[in-house]
Amino acid sequence: GRFRVDAMHGDGPAEFPLSLWQLTLPGGPLPDRLIMRWARPEDVIGSTTVDDLLEAAGVAPSDRWPVVEMGGEVVWVPGVRRVGWESRPETGYLSLVASEESVWGT
Repeated sequence: GRFRVDAMHGDGPAEFPLSLWQLTLPGGPLPDRLIMRWARPEDVIGSTTVDDLLEAAGVAPSDRWPVVEMGGEVVWVPGVRRVGWESRPETGYLSLVASEESVWGT
């Protein structure tokens, strides 16, 4: 597709990223596996539907947009919103960085 996601595990960033294109999670045992998939009409993050967030961000309804789900809940809409996490430096961190490809290959 037109999105790329890179994952890195380590001690964690010196400063937590402000970019909505990056999600940093405690790297210890996560409650469930992370799943990246396309957004669905029924998805919510916090108390807001993902569709409403995408519309507010100027994403056309016809565009497919990725989300990351953990434990059955959406935790990240790359470039739009992410959930917050407690800092647990003793476990290291898992960072996901998404980018939207602006040039399509042939």
